[in-house]
Formats: sequence, C-alpha cells, structure tokens
Amino acid sequence: MINLLSLCARRGYRLFLLGAEQSVLDAVRMRLARDHPGLIVAGMRNGYFKPEDEAGIVEAINA
Repeated sequence: MINLLSLCARRGYRLFLLGAEQSVLDAVRMRLARDHPGLIVAGMRNGYFKPEDEAGIVEAINA
C-alpha cells in the first residue's frame, strides 16, 4: 500500500478514502499529508451510510 500511495503521489493520481469512522479518516488524511506530501485526497466518506446514499457516494468517487 505504501508503494501504491507513493506512485499515486508521483503520478498525480487522486485518492478517495471510503470507510471507517470519521475520526479514523481524519487521522489517515493527516498521516498521508505528512508521509506523501504530493498525494491528492480527492475526497473521503466514512463507512456509516444507508443503502439509499450509495448512488451519491458513487457519484462523489467518480467525480
């Protein structure tokens, strides 16, 4: 995973974080910014959502 994140940072690939509790996502985002400064976190969404929210989440990921 570390190699993949480095590759994404070097090539400008954008990352979307999905799942976990919001506090965990926030911590991961801070850690990624520190360890991979060129990495773009395009978005993130905690893992607590209803089935009817899935279409909107998929749209956000694709955007």
